[in-house]
Amino acid sequence: MAKYTVGLGGSFDHLHAGHERLLQVAFDFGSKVVVGLASDALLKDKKFKENLQAFEERKQGLIEFARRIGREKDLAVIQLDDPMGPAITSPDLDVHVSSEETAPVAQKINEERRKRGLKPLVMVTIPMVQRADGDRYSSTDIRQKMAKKP
Repeated sequence: MAKYTVGLGGSFDHLHAGHERLLQVAFDFGSKVVVGLASDALLKDKKFKENLQAFEERKQGLIEFARRIGREKDLAVIQLDDPMGPAITSPDLDVHVSSEETAPVAQKINEERRKRGLKPLVMVTIPMVQRADGDRYSSTDIRQKMAKKP
């Protein structure tokens, strides 16, 4: 196993196969994975926010995934109150894993790190995971479907 500390961030709302792929890649690269989990306040403007899971429920989903793959001890979950969090200030991170959708934020993280005199992170970008119907997995879609149920 590599001895890298890997960071990634997001809402991880209604944990789905796309999230799980992102997390698996992070664990494949790192001996430690630090997930910046968006605070409830940071998600206040999300679509279908009435169906958003609370922070603690989303955190438990991450822990349960790590437990299923035998890596719970290698996971740290921190609350993100801004989109970049400690990724722009921590000298301990080596790698950042993102999806195609969040890759622009990852690039901004490296720009900020350089401005602060920190080494840039190795960027790993994974493609969006497709459902059987060809659409990508999406927490927004899950929340929208929940909103339509009687």
